[in-house]
Amino acid sequence: MLKGILILFGAFAGLIALVAIIGAMLPVKHVATQSADYGKPPDAVWATITDPTKFAAWRPNMKTATPADPADPRRGWTEIWSHGEQVPITVEEWTPPRKLVTRLGPGMAFGGTWTFELAPTPAGTRLRITENGEVYNPIFRFLSRFVFGHTASMRDYLKGLGKAFGEETQVAG
Repeated sequence: MLKGILILFGAFAGLIALVAIIGAMLPVKHVATQSADYGKPPDAVWATITDPTKFAAWRPNMKTATPADPADPRRGWTEIWSHGEQVPITVEEWTPPRKLVTRLGPGMAFGGTWTFELAPTPAGTRLRITENGEVYNPIFRFLSRFVFGHTASMRDYLKGLGKAFGEETQVAG
């Protein structure tokens, strides 16, 4: 019985070590892009993606977002995700209604920027998000690459935005 427990524990520890080793061999930085079309004009899409007070209504896995300055969202905001993690967001570029660049705050297991590019289409707006991401922890790096995928958060974001507009959204890479 004890020998079986030790073998099981050893196998589990070996698996974690293997995941960490593979994760350490992966690059810290990655670039991923996803896009979706919406039946709303760029101004309407811009207003929705830049109003943190309303993020929790349409963004999956988000409890709330608090603007650093309620009168000026260009000053950034803090997102509180469903599992309680507080994520500070700073704005690096604000070009309404065409381009928004945000950066995750420091001190996390991951970081980087999201670049939002809005382009008018005959039916409304195409929103493209490019993630210039960094995953510092090798175990999280492994999971991000092989389990969740680098595009999972962007896909959830784009689909949530579609629901905010009452639309079924198709996300493309």
